[in-house]
Amino acid sequence: MEIPLVAYNGGRVVMPPKGPVYSVKIPLKEAKRVIQYGEENNLYVKVYIDDVLYVSEDDEASREFSISNGIDYQVVGQLSQGINQDVNMIVLYYPEEIYGRVDPGLKDIDVTITMSTTNSLDVIPKGVAKDQGLRLLARELRVSSESILAVGNSMNDLEMLRYVGLGIAMKNADERLLRQWPLISQYTNNEEGVYHILKYLL
Repeated sequence: MEIPLVAYNGGRVVMPPKGPVYSVKIPLKEAKRVIQYGEENNLYVKVYIDDVLYVSEDDEASREFSISNGIDYQVVGQLSQGINQDVNMIVLYYPEEIYGRVDPGLKDIDVTITMSTTNSLDVIPKGVAKDQGLRLLARELRVSSESILAVGNSMNDLEMLRYVGLGIAMKNADERLLRQWPLISQYTNNEEGVYHILKYLL
């Protein structure tokens, strides 16, 4: 995509044609601790390194995610043994909804933990957040926060929505976000919600 991007929950900022202007990763030592936690608790674990998805086995979930998101994936067997470099992001999927609750087994690992769905945790480098990535992008583009529109649907979007001049939550966003954020779209993301927001504003 030939447009500026804030990726990995703020851990990577890309400015075409320059390329990445900011990129930070989880050190391998900390990444392995997170992955081992997932393995010990029989969780589905996804690991992202430089826009490639790494999984332990070639299952239907991995294939469907790869197709729907247009991302390559590699099967490496046991992830704690197959991953040998710093990591952009790790996603831990639980069999039940956890609503962002962090198990004590993760709390002493030097990473930032956030969430994008009610049954998963996104593990990213320490200090990384979407609003921080957006600040970096705004600085590169020389635009003020007041001139930025942001649309979010999960609790990891809250600080980003607070940072910008106009922040809007999707109609089908996480219930906790809807309780905390006053501006809510009339449409869900399945109803082309972002399109309707842009159409109204433009």
